[in-house]
Amino acid sequence: MTYKNVYFHKMRMYKASIMKNGDSADSYRKDYKETKQLDEIVFSLLEIDDVNTDDKDIKNQYKCIRLGRNENADVFELLWFSDEYIFARMGRYKNDVSVHLRDMGTLKPSPISKEDNQELEIFTYLLIDRDNYLVSYLREQSAPSIQMLSNLINNNCVERNLCAEISSIIIEDAIPLLKNKEIIGSMEYTIEVPSGELNIDEIGLGESDFEHLSNQKTVRINVTHIAERHKDSIRDRSFVGKIFKRWTDLKAKNIKVKAKDEGERMQTYHLVDNPFTKRVDFDFNLNAVSLQDEIRQQLINTYKSNKKEILKFVSKETNGED
Repeated sequence: MTYKNVYFHKMRMYKASIMKNGDSADSYRKDYKETKQLDEIVFSLLEIDDVNTDDKDIKNQYKCIRLGRNENADVFELLWFSDEYIFARMGRYKNDVSVHLRDMGTLKPSPISKEDNQELEIFTYLLIDRDNYLVSYLREQSAPSIQMLSNLINNNCVERNLCAEISSIIIEDAIPLLKNKEIIGSMEYTIEVPSGELNIDEIGLGESDFEHLSNQKTVRINVTHIAERHKDSIRDRSFVGKIFKRWTDLKAKNIKVKAKDEGERMQTYHLVDNPFTKRVDFDFNLNAVSLQDEIRQQLINTYKSNKKEILKFVSKETNGED
């Protein structure tokens, strides 16, 4: 069983302009465009006529575009699309000096064989909902950051003053969400106590040890409530808000709560301003005809099962956003 974190983001496109304000400083204006316009430009950049394409399964064609201006820039590759989704990957050049092959039986190392015009590339997958340009992204070490996706517009639409931005889906207040979770597990938070008000025996220091410390403004304490495995730590959901409010009254910081619904992998939620991610099982069939199709379907399933919740946290632009 393989598990990965799926990160959810929103892609927007805007026209940038500088507004002259007389004697005061100039201001930068963002005129946000409708999602349909963004979708049309993405397909035009990849030279795909979405309307007149009969066969929309294009996974065997090389629909790629560089996300930078040099020959080793990150690459966006369209693997498949439908009326609803875009499935793609982003790749980054990897120097092969520190990479080789090893026979796992004999442990014999071998250099990687490649042609003169070939380079190693580390890549990751993403899924785009064409209706709202919500992006489901698999973060992989050494692969391009999701922020590089904005260069699809930024580097190719300069003459039209069009830009793109990628923003994380943020849960501003996790309490309503946590109240509806079937299982709330371990909880963790940090509090700071003035050193003069602390019982020093409680932090593992004797009085003589504590006397050798100087200039101690506060003592930071990390508290973790560890729940039994697969057991609910707060049975009465009406107390969820009261418990968390008590911690905020104590000026607790970095409040983290583990929670899940039945059948899910346990997720970690920060109480405030938490990026919306989903830790999901990727049970790949390695004997499948296409591993890409397996990953694509997993991303679609994960997005569909969380779409309603995600949309609650997507901020709507008042200027041109649908």
